[in-house]
Amino acid sequence: MSIRFGRRGFHPQSIPTDEIMLQKPEYLHNNPVKRGLVASPEHWRYSSAHEWLPGAIQLLGCDDWRQ
Repeated sequence: MSIRFGRRGFHPQSIPTDEIMLQKPEYLHNNPVKRGLVASPEHWRYSSAHEWLPGAIQLLGCDDWRQ
């Protein structure tokens, strides 16, 4: 079984600002809400949205891209 994510092919895009960089996870986190699958992004089991909440203990960390 094959699963296609996004558009066919590879289309790299420049991410020139922090604002645009932050739009990417926000878009992914809000997709299940827009589809009516959950009431809030952090309720989606397969999302990292809960780790972006104030005071959250992160299970998976990532390096700060602004370094």
